Amino acid sequence: GDDAYMAGMKLMQQLRSHGIVAEIDYRRRSLKSQLRFADSEKYATALILGEDELARGIGVIRDMADSEQREVALGDILSELAD
Repeated sequence: GDDAYMAGMKLMQQLRSHGIVAEIDYRRRSLKSQLRFADSEKYATALILGEDELARGIGVIRDMADSEQREVALGDILSELAD
């Protein structure tokens, strides 16, 4: 949704300002398509932020190598991804 997309844009800019390479799907494809693309590009990590996650104040960090996911508070995402 629009709110999650805008929150994602802000988060992407914040990550980039701290030297973390970050991308967002400007085409707004389905989650499955986005994860397939991230896998094909050999991204190590994906951050999932949809309307449900935004409402709960969390993001889901997905390790693309083993598909493990963990929920992280939105305020902690930068420190989690900086490690």
